[in-house]
Parts: sequence; structure tokens; C-alpha cells
Amino acid sequence: MNWKSQNRSAFLHKKANLDQMVRHTFLEGDQAIIPCRVRDYSDIISPYSVEGCETLNPDFQAYILDIIRFIPDEYGIVLEIDGPEFSQEQQESIVSTVKTDMLYDLGEAEEQENAAFRNFLWMIAGCVGMGVFLTFAHFVLDIAHEFFYIVFWFFADTLVRYLLQERSDKRYSRLLAGRLASMSLRFGKKDG
Repeated sequence: MNWKSQNRSAFLHKKANLDQMVRHTFLEGDQAIIPCRVRDYSDIISPYSVEGCETLNPDFQAYILDIIRFIPDEYGIVLEIDGPEFSQEQQESIVSTVKTDMLYDLGEAEEQENAAFRNFLWMIAGCVGMGVFLTFAHFVLDIAHEFFYIVFWFFADTLVRYLLQERSDKRYSRLLAGRLASMSLRFGKKDG
């Protein structure tokens, strides 16, 4: 066996104990602590937002989403912000902005899940309607009959895709958004 094959074999057999790593790095009791180091206020709040209508910095939001995907769903999330000493007003603004942005994300996830379910109901109605039509419409020409079969299978395909994949994806997105909307914040160590 040459060195290339040995390396490939070693890489394929390499294991990571993700549960243990997550437990060691993030979990404290029944909560997951996401540590976050910031240099200043604009690391959290977008510098483009205006006072009274603040939004999160996209990099900050991406950081949270990147970490939370490893944390098991049953753990609550605490975001621990380490960095400079923020004034009370800045802390309140950060907490309010995080909560508001996460509630917007939750609302979007709820709407997407509801829209997918409404689509599912329409597909059931279409599938049943086309099934009934095809059962009782023996008088239709063969070419038209094939067209109605294609329409029936379109409804059936969309229905099955929703049941097997989209439904769980939408529920996971809503769970993730709910976890983020329920996330609490605390301000940790101060730099300097």
C-alpha cells in the first residue's frame, strides 16, 4: 500500500466525537452558552441602521447561526457577549435589537411553514380532484387523458415531496427561529 492510499484510508477512518466536543465547549447544565467577542457596538448592531430602528450586523448573525447548528435542539441558548464596557443604553439597545430581529426571523419561518402547509392542502385537493376526474372520465380522448395524468402526478409529486422533505425542513427552520427568539443575552468579561 503506497502512502497516498494510506493517507486516504487514515482520512476516511478519522472520527470526531461531536457530542463530547459540543458538551465541553458550549453546554452548561440545561443551557448552551455561545461566547461572542466583540470589539465595539458596530460588531453587533449594523452601522447602517439608525437609532430607534437598529438591525443586527449580518456577520454577527452569521456567527450565531454557524454555532447554533451544532447545539442539540433541546438546549436553551444564552449569548454571552465579551468585549468593551457597553453603556446601559447600549446594552438595552443590543438586547432589544437581538430579540426584535430574532422575532422577525421567527415570524418569517412561521409564514413559510404556513404557506407550505396551504400548498400541501391545495395539492391534496388537486390530487383528489384529478383522481376523481380520471376515475369517472373514461370518455375523454386518449391524448387529453394523458394530460390529466400528468397533472395528477404533478400534484402527487408535490404532495409527496412536502411530506418527505419540505415539512421537516420547515419545522426545523421554525424550531431554529424559535430557539433564537427565546435566546437570552448576558454581558461577560470586559476588555481592557
